Amino acid sequence: MGVEVLSSLIAGGMLSATELGTASEETRKAIEALFGQRYAARSAHGTRVALMPTEDAVSFAGLVHEDSPTSGVYGGMSLIWFPVAADDGAPASSLITFVCGTRGLAPDEQIMGRPGHARHLQALRRYLGKEAGVPVWVKHDPTNLTEQIPRVVREQYPQFSAVFNRYGNYIYAAAQVPAGEDEAIRSKARAVVTAFLDFYAWERGWTPLKEARGEVDTLKDKLRANLFPRVGEEEVRELLKERRFVILQGPPGTGKTRLATNLLRDAFGGRGLTVQFHPAVTYETFVAGIAPAVEDETLHFKVSEGWLARAVREAGADGAVGGGNRDYLLVVDEVNRGDLGRVLGEVIYLFEARDIAHGEGRRVTLPHRLADGRDSLAIPRTSTFSAP
Repeated sequence: MGVEVLSSLIAGGMLSATELGTASEETRKAIEALFGQRYAARSAHGTRVALMPTEDAVSFAGLVHEDSPTSGVYGGMSLIWFPVAADDGAPASSLITFVCGTRGLAPDEQIMGRPGHARHLQALRRYLGKEAGVPVWVKHDPTNLTEQIPRVVREQYPQFSAVFNRYGNYIYAAAQVPAGEDEAIRSKARAVVTAFLDFYAWERGWTPLKEARGEVDTLKDKLRANLFPRVGEEEVRELLKERRFVILQGPPGTGKTRLATNLLRDAFGGRGLTVQFHPAVTYETFVAGIAPAVEDETLHFKVSEGWLARAVREAGADGAVGGGNRDYLLVVDEVNRGDLGRVLGEVIYLFEARDIAHGEGRRVTLPHRLADGRDSLAIPRTSTFSAP
């Protein structure tokens, strides 16, 4: 079948200059063989094969939107692999990616901008990590064309540095295809290639043929099962220690609030505060601000401590209330119901886990001095936050 041939070609990486003509023709044939062997022959698609002999050129091949020109810049969601030659003991291999064409999101804004696209990419990452043992990097927002490939990914795959330098801000998912003659490695390579292909076909609306339908449906089931990873209290607690901030995501009724409540009780001994966001919550509610107050039947205004300022005060500079070295948990329930820009304001600047972990947490100046004399706010080193 076409997918086996194509998988082998992709895993084989970049060939010598004298073999490029043959490799280009074989790649085109293998791509076209997908239509009529794995997907319906009528599936609208575009093909790019640019295997170039010069060392400073970035070779690539793959699938693009059917309306893309046959050469030059193009836009939209693309499935592209970048083959490289063997170098410094590393075998020839390929980086398979989802890329936004350098011309921009059009004509695939409706695919790349859909939240489900990003969520299913994360599911693909989890699935291939568990099933094939192959790490996949995925950008949180596929439409963000200013975000570069992280340094840690660049360092992990130095053989693809030229690819990252030229297309790093357009790539939004990437995995190295396993290379080698061992049957287990070849099986992993096929799993990665078919997963990327079938995901692309699913988003494009291509119809899988009967022979491939079972494998395609299995992938869809696996992706749905990996949309929201299952985590327990201990895993969340460890994440809180490492990152300081955790967001629990999932459909209603899946136990997010219960997990956070149990965590506050069991892991933090009740040392914390639980609040709930809704459309009426403002900066003054969450951080601090001027609020009306009535004393002796007289209306006046005073500076009110918000939930975050209260949590910081109760956590204390060195841990819990009254000193000691005990952790403190702020649980923000229904975080998605609040207008985060309106609620957080400049305190979003404080939520940098590494700075806090090293005792170098950032500090912001409050618009009004609080009753206890504080005119600035910083997150204590022992404070952590959970947002179901």
